[in-house]
Amino acid sequence: MKRLWLLTIVFSILYSVTVQSHNSLSKAYSSANTYSFLPHVVTISSISKEKVLNTIVNKTLTSIPYSNIGSELVPYSLSFYFADDNKVNGKLTNKPTNEPQQDLGIWTVDNDGKLCITWNYWNASKPFCAYLYDANNSIIFLDPDNKFVSMVVKSNIVAGNHIN
Repeated sequence: MKRLWLLTIVFSILYSVTVQSHNSLSKAYSSANTYSFLPHVVTISSISKEKVLNTIVNKTLTSIPYSNIGSELVPYSLSFYFADDNKVNGKLTNKPTNEPQQDLGIWTVDNDGKLCITWNYWNASKPFCAYLYDANNSIIFLDPDNKFVSMVVKSNIVAGNHIN
């Protein structure tokens, strides 16, 4: 399991806003409010091997548009079906320029929850790995260097093979 530190507000400086109200005749009256926004740091951990398996096995997951495949950002949704025999079927909503629109491969999950897929064509047939993070209504996929890969809204995880 990997831990990831998230800084929810980028600036570490106390930010204050003063709001003053006045009427339409420009007669100011005293009504000043100050709001402070403090940076908030949280940690989240990648999900366990058991939870990864419960999330993907015998299910079709469809990503939001814009996924990182290898080092290329593609503006398409990607659907995956993870069969219980460790075979995976993937399909992009549109065909990329130099790659097939659909591919088959093999998937594994390490003891630390890292999901790896080796596609027949995509990613030059090299293993592609990501950790999964539960973000309330979605699952975020980050590569081992914590770079964004993709995100799947949980309502887009459905039982069975829905790849045509």
